[in-house]
Amino acid sequence: MLENMQLFQGASARMRYSSERHKLITANIANADTPDYQGKDLRAFTLDSDKAPLSQRATRVNHLNFNQNADKFSHFREALRQPVYEESVNGNKVSLEEETAKAADAVAGHSLANAVWSKSLTLFGLALGRNR
Repeated sequence: MLENMQLFQGASARMRYSSERHKLITANIANADTPDYQGKDLRAFTLDSDKAPLSQRATRVNHLNFNQNADKFSHFREALRQPVYEESVNGNKVSLEEETAKAADAVAGHSLANAVWSKSLTLFGLALGRNR
C-alpha cells in the first residue's frame, strides 16, 4: 500500500540514492592513495517529473510567484561548482576534504528522507486513530 504513494516512493528513492552515493564516496576515500585513481560520484538526485509531478501553486494573491520575481530570488540558484582541489603527484584526483563533505551531504540526505518516511507513517497512524 505505502509503496504506491508518491511521498513514500520519493523518500525511498532518496534513501537508495544516498546509500549508493555513500558507497561510491567510501570507495573514493579507500582509494585516496591509489595512483591515477579518479573519484566517482552520482548525478544530483532528482525526482522523475513524470511520476511525481510536484509544482507550486499560488492559492492566494500574496503567495510568492517565483516566475515573475526571478531576479529577486536569483541568489538561491545553485552555482556551478568548480573543482577546488588539485591532483596529487601520483595522478590521484581524490580529495579527502571534498569526499568528507560529500559523505556528510549523503548522510544528511538519507536522514531527511528517513525523517519524512517515519513522520509520514506517524501521521497515517494518527489519522487511523492509532498512536494516541
